[in-house]
Amino acid sequence: MHEDGEVDEGVTITSDGPLPGVGTRIGPWPHVAGKVVITADRALLRRARHRSRRVPGVDARVGAFLDALEPLDDDALRAQGAQLIHQMNTVVAWYADRDVVDALRVLLRDIAFDDLKKELASPSLHSLRERAWQLQRAAVEPRDDLYALAALQVAKVDPDEVKELLRELARDLSPQQRRRGFEKAVADVRVWATPAPRAAATKGRPGEAIAARSLARDLYLPPPLEKVAI
Repeated sequence: MHEDGEVDEGVTITSDGPLPGVGTRIGPWPHVAGKVVITADRALLRRARHRSRRVPGVDARVGAFLDALEPLDDDALRAQGAQLIHQMNTVVAWYADRDVVDALRVLLRDIAFDDLKKELASPSLHSLRERAWQLQRAAVEPRDDLYALAALQVAKVDPDEVKELLRELARDLSPQQRRRGFEKAVADVRVWATPAPRAAATKGRPGEAIAARSLARDLYLPPPLEKVAI
């Protein structure tokens, strides 16, 4: 495939031959309509397994796939239509029905949201950007992209880049829906990024806790919304 997205008709990819350019071979799996491939890091999938045991109603097929990772069992993975990508060592590919993959993505999205909220409690700009991109990669609906972009704004990513990503990632929303959704996401992120006052702080000088919260807000919160054109 060319950079412009056009398929190169002169290139044939076989099931066991060399790959053109740079790529990683997975499968082969027989084509089945309605099935898709998802790849994820084993450490993240372990977290999804732990979470699935605390959340009611998780698809049994998702549970069976995640159970095959602990301990790692190649035969059990193959039985689930999955495999460890040995060139990457820690990445697993899974070929499954779209609704099952979507159920797994919901678990991964919820983990990404939790990580983002924890990072906002005591943020470093680099780690916050990583958590925002983690959420964007796991997004299952436009709302997730809006919160990821709100976090990127907090992390001081170029406002023009945030604006461009907002139009691209939330293109299924109307301009008004994008604006309202982004405003709400920014407002929520402001709340998550504001440290809760601790009881111990009342032992210090009067107003000390309030000053600390104001400092955190100045350091980590985004510029006023009107500075980011939508």
